[in-house]
Amino acid sequence: MNLALFDKIENTIDILEREHSRFELIAEEITDFFSSILLSETTDEISVIYRVKSVESTREKIVRTNLAKEFEDPHDILYNIHDIIGVRIECMFIEDEVKIFNLLKSVFTKTEDGVYYFDPFMPKIRLNTVEHQPQK
Repeated sequence: MNLALFDKIENTIDILEREHSRFELIAEEITDFFSSILLSETTDEISVIYRVKSVESTREKIVRTNLAKEFEDPHDILYNIHDIIGVRIECMFIEDEVKIFNLLKSVFTKTEDGVYYFDPFMPKIRLNTVEHQPQK
């Protein structure tokens, strides 16, 4: 790996570290959004948890996916990693997964591309509700 590429990756990691608290706030907002939907519509045991990708995991992903070669600006590299923030909905029983998925489909009804759907009140969260679920 050449030195310029290494520097670009490290500059991207520096941005991640500086903006980590911002990503945490966004993740909390997303988690609260999903929790409010799910808890208002069901009495089942459901938890919504999040994680922000670690520095090491982010560095590995940048190298593995060649993002540092694809984008010049470290900000562009960081913001093109689709899973910097991950949100997981957990339920007790497999049959609850179907209820949760159908509930989410009933909320995420708007689309601009026929693939990713969003709630008009939270248009930046996009879900692919067309693909067969659960994915393997």
